[in-house]
Amino acid sequence: MRPTHSGTASSGAASSAGTGAAKCSTYDFRQEPPPLVLLDGSAEDWSPIHQAPSFSTLLERFPENG
Repeated sequence: MRPTHSGTASSGAASSAGTGAAKCSTYDFRQEPPPLVLLDGSAEDWSPIHQAPSFSTLLERFPENG
């Protein structure tokens, strides 16, 4: 996955938030439901870092994991 200037990736992903430091939260729409991953724009290989299987799961885990 590689984000483009429009905030979406050409391979079926949509970025929802960024840190301002080359990292952005992204939904990977190649899977159902789309998991939430973190992309590091400064990384050479653009490998997604798994955050949660869905946004709902992320919100459920947030009080415990931050």
